[in-house]
Amino acid sequence: MAADGANAFRGALGRIGWSVPAANVFTNKGFDAMDSLGLVTCDRLKDICKIIRRGTDGVASVPAAGGNAAVAAAPGTPGIAIPMMWEYKLSGMHLWVSERLRQGTPVVAADFTAAIGNLYTRKLLVNYLSSVTGVNKVPLDYVVRKDDNVAAPDTEFETEHEKLVLLTPHTGTAFDKGNGKVWIQVKQLTVNGPAWTYVAPFEKKRDGRGAVKALNSHYEADAVMSKSKAAAFDVLEHTTYTGERRNFGMEKYTNALSMAFQTLDTYGETLTECPGRRMSSCAITIAQILRCSRDVTVSYLMTCLVDIQCTRMEIHV
Repeated sequence: MAADGANAFRGALGRIGWSVPAANVFTNKGFDAMDSLGLVTCDRLKDICKIIRRGTDGVASVPAAGGNAAVAAAPGTPGIAIPMMWEYKLSGMHLWVSERLRQGTPVVAADFTAAIGNLYTRKLLVNYLSSVTGVNKVPLDYVVRKDDNVAAPDTEFETEHEKLVLLTPHTGTAFDKGNGKVWIQVKQLTVNGPAWTYVAPFEKKRDGRGAVKALNSHYEADAVMSKSKAAAFDVLEHTTYTGERRNFGMEKYTNALSMAFQTLDTYGETLTECPGRRMSSCAITIAQILRCSRDVTVSYLMTCLVDIQCTRMEIHV
């Protein structure tokens, strides 16, 4: 579901600091669109960066002139510098793309450009870490769980994943190594952005957990949460779809609603009780939804509506 082609992807790489030659070589490695990043692992991206840095030697791989059995050496590709900062930003882009694909949200280079410098969210980080294991084979989101101590012995767990996350201690060599890996991911999401102010003090010790706690303390403070929730409620209350317009069509409408639902879900809000709020403007018909140009976005929006269980949200067939 490529929303952008290679040119848009190269432009996005340029906006995170990549040189034109490096961006060209990278996209020529089979990445014909930005969403293709989600098809590979972060480790694979690191390997590709190493290959680009190293370049390739000339190899005898093409027929020589005259078509005889001899072969002529194909010219090698010189190595191109890719500083570690570029690699950090690429990994941050990979996390962003992976999360968009997981949500079923279109991967659009312009959206990433708007997010540059402010990529960190706890949800994004935890979702990514839940798919990465440490040296102890435990998903790394255990490093950033909210409780410092392990769960009580009589705790009942819904999944094996939850059990591993809540019972693995924050001590020992395995934790130290996992904490360092988490630090790398946090840095990739925050370096050179406004959130870096809260992360930088933890760089010397590569303390991923400490950095995440500092970020959460800032971004999840009462004032910030109240402001974010108020903005989300405002979107749901006042954003309406009145037909396709030049700067606000069905796709932007569904994206605005889904982002508002995500915000409220993040802070544990529901719309089952909305005293004093006029939610009727959130009404949306199935016919309107089906006019959206991207079915995957519609699917995600409908999932949000069901999950939130908004009893005042009218959905008419």
